[in-house]
Amino acid sequence: MTRHLNSIPNLTVPHDVVVIITDNSDLQTRIACSQVNKEWASLSRGTVFGPHLRVTANQFSKLLTSISNLPSLLNDMLQYTKNLTAIDNDGSSNPEDMIALCTSYVVRVFSKTLTLELNGRMIFTSFTSFTKFIFFFPALDSLSISHVRWKKKHHVH
Repeated sequence: MTRHLNSIPNLTVPHDVVVIITDNSDLQTRIACSQVNKEWASLSRGTVFGPHLRVTANQFSKLLTSISNLPSLLNDMLQYTKNLTAIDNDGSSNPEDMIALCTSYVVRVFSKTLTLELNGRMIFTSFTSFTKFIFFFPALDSLSISHVRWKKKHHVH
């Protein structure tokens, strides 16, 4: 007979176990763990994202969607993120979709991010589009880009 954890009354998971779970999980699982209850959220705050968040471009898009849906929870957790690295190894991400997901909540959440690193085959529709994306990180001290491009506008002569 299988019993779900939420059907067992007064089940308390030791703090060490919560830390082991969050330290050894992917980003989606860490976010889910931080939403279990207030205790798990407080234990997860520094470990869910930590000072350096490294995600794929697709994970970053999902994170932006989550920020729009749960701005206060993620604002509390992401305040510890000072460095963000987004990687797109296969060129499957659409930076324009990320820009569309960047709301005032996103600016608030990433207001303390000091370093942004974009790696991979991200192609923005224009340099203006690229700068719009960068604008969502108002405290940046350092920006590193590798293999990131924007399309050239064709001028009619």
